[in-house]
Amino acid sequence: TANGLIGHGITAIVDPLSVANLTNQAVAPLATGENALNHEAVWAKLYWALTPRGQTGIATHAVSLIDTALWDIKGKALGVPIATLLGGARKEVPLYVTFGPAFLARDELVAVANAMVAQGFRHLKMVVASGALPGRDTRSMLQVVEQDTARVRAVREAVGDSIELYVDGNCSLDYPTAER
Repeated sequence: TANGLIGHGITAIVDPLSVANLTNQAVAPLATGENALNHEAVWAKLYWALTPRGQTGIATHAVSLIDTALWDIKGKALGVPIATLLGGARKEVPLYVTFGPAFLARDELVAVANAMVAQGFRHLKMVVASGALPGRDTRSMLQVVEQDTARVRAVREAVGDSIELYVDGNCSLDYPTAER
């Protein structure tokens, strides 16, 4: 900001270099000069300038990271955490940890899950379907589901029923496969 506040925003899943280039070349010029505390107006300006037909993709990631940075700036400017800006209805919220990249073998995956439970995590979210849609030419969606079912089952057996276990396909499944 003009007075030196710095807001941080993050994004994931898509190519970070593409998002950075889009942000620096197209998004930042649109946001520069706007009131950082008027984050909803900035979001609307960016969203409709970059996704006029409501599409998603790299542009939406760029808008999202700027929006997050503006919330960060607003919290810093007002001296309150973002949670307070969002209503602050709870003093605590449940926490989960994401794990389970596809490069881990099943025994490694189980070891990681057990280590997280030993550290006190009671809610674990597994990544499933890693690269499934782009990799359809090398393995079928049915194979993806079968392999992930075995991975999830191994973790469930290792951590027991008292641990909340979630799965996230990270936009890597088509609708029928996700439903299955």
